[in-house]
Amino acid sequence: MSLQDLPNNAESERAVLASISLSRGGVVDEAIEVLGSDGSMFYQESYKRIYEAMLGLHQQGASIDPAALLGVIQDSPTLLVLANIHEACPTSANLMHYARQVLKAWQQRELILEAKRLEAGILQG
Repeated sequence: MSLQDLPNNAESERAVLASISLSRGGVVDEAIEVLGSDGSMFYQESYKRIYEAMLGLHQQGASIDPAALLGVIQDSPTLLVLANIHEACPTSANLMHYARQVLKAWQQRELILEAKRLEAGILQG
């Protein structure tokens, strides 16, 4: 199994980011409760960067909106993803559902990776 084959839920990751942005940051604390205070639970690298940018703005007490995010995110691929993020979710009402889906996929990835580490250790003797 390659890293690309590991469990992930891109739709839920996108929906979490859209929910946070739509709420103008009002639900960030709820997201942090489930997803932590870094982007490590996100599988997609660009989603990880966007989440971390949102957390940074939240910690500064700044509004989390597209204009603010554009001021923080500098790399073009992530900016392209950011431009289309709102297509994923028309409302922030289901944030916790999507956050739990992201958490579940992350837990599955971590279990698989730990099993691979154990297997490698056993094979090395």
